[in-house]
Amino acid sequence: MRRALLLLFVLAVVLGGCLGGPVGSPTDQTSSQTTDVSTTTAAPTTPSELTEDDVQTLALDAERAAIRDRLDEYDEYGLGCCTASTEATVVDANATHYLVDVQVAYWYTATYEQGGNTTVRDEADGASQATYLVGEDGRATEWHGSATLSD
Repeated sequence: MRRALLLLFVLAVVLGGCLGGPVGSPTDQTSSQTTDVSTTTAAPTTPSELTEDDVQTLALDAERAAIRDRLDEYDEYGLGCCTASTEATVVDANATHYLVDVQVAYWYTATYEQGGNTTVRDEADGASQATYLVGEDGRATEWHGSATLSD
């Protein structure tokens, strides 16, 4: 059974054109609507109210917004779906901040003309990966620094 599933996955990748190609992209989407599977939570009002779940949600919400900004140029796109998962992990913390690694799954479809009369439809799915610094004020900012926080 496992071998059959692996063979089916490899076949889907090959038929998709390449590893970054349209594997598992939804084909029944007909609108340009963004599909968001997230639940937005308001930022806590005091630092003592921040929990690990809160900071994970804040970091995921920030990454979802960043993905929407990047994918806005495509015909159709959405969050969640297909070959990757959406997850967040607190990797470090100090008295005032948390570092959170996030991965957010997404898909998109682009249609364009090629060679005058040929309409090409590209479909793809994937996942973003980023690290966010979440402060005691509830703000999540993409982090490009070290993998640990100093006290």
